[in-house]
Amino acid sequence: MFLPLILKKNDGFYSIPLLEEYRLKAVFTTRKYDMGFQQSLYGPRHLLRKQVYKKMGLRGARLVRPSQVHGDSVCVVNGQHKDRDAYHRSTVLQETDALITAERRLPLAILTADCLPIFLFDPDKRVIAMVHAGWRGVHKKIITKTVQKMSGSFKTSPSDLIVALGPVLRTCCYEVGGEFRNLFPGAIYSRGKKLYFDIAAAATEQMLDSGIAAGHIYDSHICTSCLNSEFFSYRKEGLRAGRSMSVMELS
Repeated sequence: MFLPLILKKNDGFYSIPLLEEYRLKAVFTTRKYDMGFQQSLYGPRHLLRKQVYKKMGLRGARLVRPSQVHGDSVCVVNGQHKDRDAYHRSTVLQETDALITAERRLPLAILTADCLPIFLFDPDKRVIAMVHAGWRGVHKKIITKTVQKMSGSFKTSPSDLIVALGPVLRTCCYEVGGEFRNLFPGAIYSRGKKLYFDIAAAATEQMLDSGIAAGHIYDSHICTSCLNSEFFSYRKEGLRAGRSMSVMELS
């Protein structure tokens, strides 16, 4: 169902050569770095982040991030958003789970620890989007709404979009209750007496329904729980879990 997403492993993060061939920066971090929100503006984690951004070739001072409330709000961002403090919950883009931009050198970032980070790129109009997709967001059609916003704001043709799916809690580990049968009838699988959710399949179904070509969807096939030694997993670690950052930037 998914094309394999070839990744390049670096020190503390993975890059996505498929997207970087188009003069983009597209990366996601491992658990070597906790990129979650912090309390102290000038604390050790802030200084560490600056080092991480430099290592990844990103412009951390301009980084834009949403608050991520498991909703369906999509925001188009530009240069006027670059001075927001991306390190604190109170100053990021509120009530937002997906970002779109056509502006160069403006990194878009989301945080995850089991939810699905989705990279979308329109090579024709040179527009990018980052989507934070948990099960609630997928159920609220956040992917569909992101594609629609790209089409409405930048005349993106969905069939042109290239999509990369990052690390996420996979079917092997994503146990759910019976109510998910009605929420995602085509993405629930049973093993013994237990039910498991395939969020990547549910997300992909939404992409196909939105007009994205099947041959343009690439999956990392990384399970955050199975590879908990390398990625954070809220399901496995609970409140102790840090956050990985997925980020994309037009060069």
